Amino acid sequence: MSMMKKTMLATVILAGAGMGVAQAGVNGSGINATADLVFSNATNVSNAITAPTGLTARKSADNNVIATGLIRSIDGLAHAYAVRFSPDIDTSTGGTSMPSAVVSGKNDSANKVTLVLNGVASDSSAMPKDGYLIVGLGSTANETVKYSIVMPAGQTVAADTYTVGTVAYTYTS
Repeated sequence: MSMMKKTMLATVILAGAGMGVAQAGVNGSGINATADLVFSNATNVSNAITAPTGLTARKSADNNVIATGLIRSIDGLAHAYAVRFSPDIDTSTGGTSMPSAVVSGKNDSANKVTLVLNGVASDSSAMPKDGYLIVGLGSTANETVKYSIVMPAGQTVAADTYTVGTVAYTYTS
């Protein structure tokens, strides 16, 4: 093949190759997108129940506070809390406007006591809502909020060990 034909063939091949490859680059007008990335404080809630010593088996004449709950968050913010009895406790028997439960004795499951969640005198904002007790609506940052577990009057309690548990959540109204 002559040199001229070879040069012409090379030119045609290169020209054809250039037509099949698109040029890389940014084309058109750009479209903006934004998002707010919100980083919140972690809310770690502590919930503890303390029972007094010396509870005796008897018929209850008054609504007796038999335990006190203490709730606090460690995120440095003010919170209200929603408290309910633990899921393993029978809450099907109501009878009061406040969250209530029937707890069985550990030694004899036939022994029963009805308990009610209630606010404490220092928290007049405590209120029942959908099976929860809402407490601490006016609390301040780092404040420990209290609630009480009450044994309503008129019950005869047998000597036994009764385990009560609660679950606390932060609450937003």
